[in-house]
Amino acid sequence: GSVNLHGNLGFTIWGEDDAAEDSNISYGAAVEYPMDGLSITGEITGSNVENADEDTPLELYAGIKYMASDVLDVIGKVGFGLSDASNDLYLGAGVIYAF
Repeated sequence: GSVNLHGNLGFTIWGEDDAAEDSNISYGAAVEYPMDGLSITGEITGSNVENADEDTPLELYAGIKYMASDVLDVIGKVGFGLSDASNDLYLGAGVIYAF
């Protein structure tokens, strides 16, 4: 298998007045290494939304994806906050069904 690289950029506006001041830019980059029926993943995500200490969230994730069938993936991941605006630890699990 080869290494797959992924990127993500998002922009969200909310609010009624001066919406440009209440915007959110989120970003992420990931690497995926596929093996026989499994993929090992690493990801870093962040956002420009500041908390009370004027710090922005930044997280690092590591995970594994099991391809149960052609249409079903099972995912587990653990994440660590890299900034004071992030939680210290993240745990995640999911199922992806392609139809």
